[in-house]
Amino acid sequence: VLSKIYGLGLIERTEQMKGVRVPLVPAVVSCLLLGLLGVCFVAVQLEPPLTQQELTTMANRVRLAKSDDNIKFLASKAALLRQDRDLSFRLLVDKFLAVVMGPTESRKQPGLKMQRVPTKQIIEEDDAAPRIDPEGEGDQEPDVWSDEEDNSAPELEDILLVSLPAVIFFVIVFCSVETAAMFARRGRDWMLHTNAWKQNEGKFRAQVSRESQYATWRPYLSWVSVIAVFFVLKSSIDAFGVCFWNWSCFFDLDCNLHILAPSVVDCTGEVIFPAFVITAIGACFILAVIWSFTRPWAAGVLAAIVVLGVFVIVGDSAMAALLWLSGSILFAWFYFGVLPYSAETPPSWCQDLGSLAASSDPATKELRDGEAAQRWRYVDASVVAPTGEELACLNLTERVAWHVSDFMHRHGRAWRVFWNGNIISQIAYLCVMPRLRIHGAEHVAHLASHDTVLFAANHRTFFDFFVITGVVFQTCGAPYFSAYPVRATFFYSSFLGPIINFFGSASAMFPPILNTPSDETIRSGGRVWNDYAMRRLASELKVPGTMIGIHPEGTRNKDPEARKLSQVKSGVGRLALEAPQAYVMPVFVTGFKENVWEELKISYSSRAKDHPVDVYFGPHVDLSSFREAAPAAAAAAAADD
Repeated sequence: VLSKIYGLGLIERTEQMKGVRVPLVPAVVSCLLLGLLGVCFVAVQLEPPLTQQELTTMANRVRLAKSDDNIKFLASKAALLRQDRDLSFRLLVDKFLAVVMGPTESRKQPGLKMQRVPTKQIIEEDDAAPRIDPEGEGDQEPDVWSDEEDNSAPELEDILLVSLPAVIFFVIVFCSVETAAMFARRGRDWMLHTNAWKQNEGKFRAQVSRESQYATWRPYLSWVSVIAVFFVLKSSIDAFGVCFWNWSCFFDLDCNLHILAPSVVDCTGEVIFPAFVITAIGACFILAVIWSFTRPWAAGVLAAIVVLGVFVIVGDSAMAALLWLSGSILFAWFYFGVLPYSAETPPSWCQDLGSLAASSDPATKELRDGEAAQRWRYVDASVVAPTGEELACLNLTERVAWHVSDFMHRHGRAWRVFWNGNIISQIAYLCVMPRLRIHGAEHVAHLASHDTVLFAANHRTFFDFFVITGVVFQTCGAPYFSAYPVRATFFYSSFLGPIINFFGSASAMFPPILNTPSDETIRSGGRVWNDYAMRRLASELKVPGTMIGIHPEGTRNKDPEARKLSQVKSGVGRLALEAPQAYVMPVFVTGFKENVWEELKISYSSRAKDHPVDVYFGPHVDLSSFREAAPAAAAAAAADD
């Protein structure tokens, strides 16, 4: 739902199942969380309360005196929660509101007050310590119960001095991010509506490219802000210490079932769920206000969710809140995730929340603006997984590394986009920035977040595409999701290679290629596997927002003449012919060598100007004439056979 609200499609790689686009991992996680919430609410209603004597007996039997945890305190705390069952959803909200509005008679918390007794005072091995009766009879309980009003206010001070400023800070971040996106979206709408962009098309396309790249940062900043607000609200609402955890109690069956599990249920129903509801209502309210300036229908949907949520809070019904949450998620998914794709032209009242996604057609230069305008073609299910015969071409180590990389490629899209686009590429760019000279930047300035791009580059070092992607991401808004086919000899066959691949590029060095020119031995099944790898890459290039970098030379060129190319292989041509929707661009890098540490020292020394790193970008290579001739050539070859 979040993915579709933001209109980015960057959360999970989606599959095509019976014609319906289903984000598999988010759907499963959402169902599990909603099911857990429902179980917790049912358990709260059916759970028989335990008496203090029963809890004390259990605590005595568990005997966690060897640890630093106070089992007597946990037992007393659990008993307190059982007796204060009337501390409901409304009272917890009232407790939070009392911080801002001041306490009133109606907001007085009923029930007993608990005072923490230090562990050292209870668990002590000298004669002054209270003795514990194994049967729980005649125990001298520590003074953990008190009917007196607790007038101390450290909790209030923590909320006012820590929690409230934190909430304000993260709300400001959230509002700033969404407001910037709203103004960008409003300006683009005006340019497209008035056709003013045609007066300076190159500048407009470059601006759209940079805005689409900003759209990649937007969800991370917004989600982090909302999640941070949730945790702050959770700690503020938990005024009665409902949420606690004890690992020793967790590994003891009786303690887990009778003390820890009920407390987890209470924490979920009385703290986590209310905090989540309040956070969701607040986030929807902010989004509705901001986007009402340019997306009134979408803002109206969120406003309706907010109004219903407020009624749920006033009604003080946990089941109603659960139904509201489930219904809101389903309706938001239907409005933002189904309707825009149900017809060739969505209705005017079906709007996203200012998606800044963009791409263009390599042949016609037509601008595709917004998430719904992208030509979503998913990876062919028959190509995703290799057949048994193809997988048998890899040895055991390569298969394990393959499955890890394949999983990251299909389900770790968000992590790879964040890691490679915002971390690794920035590091690579900083390593060469003082020496960098970019040629032909105008050829890539228009690349946007949802374009599909195939870069064909020379191969002098292991780090060529690290430098290229660092430059591309700084020059334009090219897609952050990338893949670079590599030889299997090191990155999939050795112990260190998969580790470097995982942490250095989030498994972007994918898929492995067998029988490269640098391999010492030739495998019999190499051609079978490489055919699969090419089909997989061609299928991946159908997904908007994918960039693939390939070295046509097949191995590093160690010729002393830096501008001389080795003999190129035909794989890049085959890949380019099978991806008419992709930009095919040649890139040439020179001036960077294998020793990264030496190159880094040169970059930040007085020798930087004498050792430039040149990156040349060529224009898009139009292969339409070759594609038209390809069927005839294939037919002639078949006739010859």
